[in-house]
Amino acid sequence: MGLNSGVLSGSNASAVVSGLGVVGGLVGANSGTINDSNSSSTVSGIGQVGGLVGLNSGMIRGNTVTFTVTGMNEVGGLVGRNTSTGDIVNSTFTSKVFGQDSVGGVIGVNEGATLSNLGFASTVSGRNYVGGLLEC
Repeated sequence: MGLNSGVLSGSNASAVVSGLGVVGGLVGANSGTINDSNSSSTVSGIGQVGGLVGLNSGMIRGNTVTFTVTGMNEVGGLVGRNTSTGDIVNSTFTSKVFGQDSVGGVIGVNEGATLSNLGFASTVSGRNYVGGLLEC
């Protein structure tokens, strides 16, 4: 799905996804709610690349996911860029994340939103601003 502004609940997905910007394994951009979904994806792109969502300004809750994510900038195992209105709670995931700048095991760039009760195991590799949980 390119854009989710509603409620996406209980979905199961396995995909190989590639694009230039705002690329996600389940949704490119999320301003709605993603609940209780299971996904296993390989995702690649240039910027705002995430295993589940490329750009999040909504709610991500109760998801179990496994990803391999490759990108250049703002690359995250779960979300590439998380805005100040994007909340991520009660999710577990495993990710392998490879990028250049602003690379995080969970989130590439977080603008100050709520992150709580996350269980994760990540392998992260990058050049600048690299972190196991998040960067920037």
